[in-house]
Amino acid sequence: NHRDAWVCGAIDPNSGTSVLVEIGRVFGNMLKSGWKPKRTIVLASWDAEEQGLLGSTEFVEDNAEQLKEEAIAYLNVDTTLGPLAAAGGSPSIAKLLFQTANAIPANEFGGAEVTQQTLYQQWQAQTEAYRRSNNTAGTIGPDHLLTVLGTGSDFGAFCHHLGVVSANVGFSLSGSYGTYHSTMDSIMYSELFADPDYVSHVSTGRWWGLVALRLADNILIPFEFSTYGLVMNEAVTSFQAALKVAAERYPDIDTVDFAELRRAISNFDSKTCEFHDKLVKVSSASNNEVNYWNDKLMYLERHLTLESGLPHRGWYKHVVFGPGFYDGYGGTAFPGLADGIAFHDTAEAIQKHVDDVVKVLDGAADFLVSK
Repeated sequence: NHRDAWVCGAIDPNSGTSVLVEIGRVFGNMLKSGWKPKRTIVLASWDAEEQGLLGSTEFVEDNAEQLKEEAIAYLNVDTTLGPLAAAGGSPSIAKLLFQTANAIPANEFGGAEVTQQTLYQQWQAQTEAYRRSNNTAGTIGPDHLLTVLGTGSDFGAFCHHLGVVSANVGFSLSGSYGTYHSTMDSIMYSELFADPDYVSHVSTGRWWGLVALRLADNILIPFEFSTYGLVMNEAVTSFQAALKVAAERYPDIDTVDFAELRRAISNFDSKTCEFHDKLVKVSSASNNEVNYWNDKLMYLERHLTLESGLPHRGWYKHVVFGPGFYDGYGGTAFPGLADGIAFHDTAEAIQKHVDDVVKVLDGAADFLVSK
């Protein structure tokens, strides 16, 4: 969470900040009662987020090698207001977000009676109409509950520069709230309208804290990669359609060959299934075996990065997900391909990046099943 605000900042960022402080208090009480996490939990308060994610980005760049080696996940909360559950992240952490949301009571915002028992059920119901509309751009299949992370907050450097699995959770109103980045983002607004009884703050704390606890204490890191293939195939289909449209103005741009990329996605999908088939049989493993499996779980996302970065934005290195060029707040699959269309690259230039992505996916698949 970041602590700087454009003006008053009661919602952005201090709704998230207050939850972060409360999580720290709860973890402190747990430590006093004898609990100790198996893995280190770091509570981070960033500065200068509004000026361009400066605090978190400088931290990531200054500590890049240690973070590449040791960071398992980054969890972010900026704002929590209103009744609507919201989360973004990569397919790696989707199942964990769903499972933890299903372990938390539904949010009774404003004292409203709810028919769902769990936050996950409520989240599904709240987004059902949107998901059935098939207007699910910027979300992650197959259920389209999670949004693709862009660079709207401090997760950007962790996931897109280093390849650290990241998530952003919280609550929202329908559409953007009117006091955003204004002098009216005050405690009065928060207590009268945004979250009068602080129930969404409580739900966010439960969700954020439980995800952190499972990442810290589960013997095996709770990541899951089996939906990556579906998500990537959906994205390729969208890009093929986009290239056909672009070809009306830029002839021959749609001659890019995606056959090898489809093959690499299929291979990656097959290897992730093979990996998880073996993983479910791990019950009473030795420490060395646990370390082997956790290294695979922890480092796979790192293997989805390209050292040279995206063709037009070399600082961004994750080839499967990244911020959109024209909408940095929002994310896109295969950002290098999206950039190729945005910059009106030649078919040859786009093909070169497609070939680079193929190498990355094949390398990641081999890493996952290597001894």
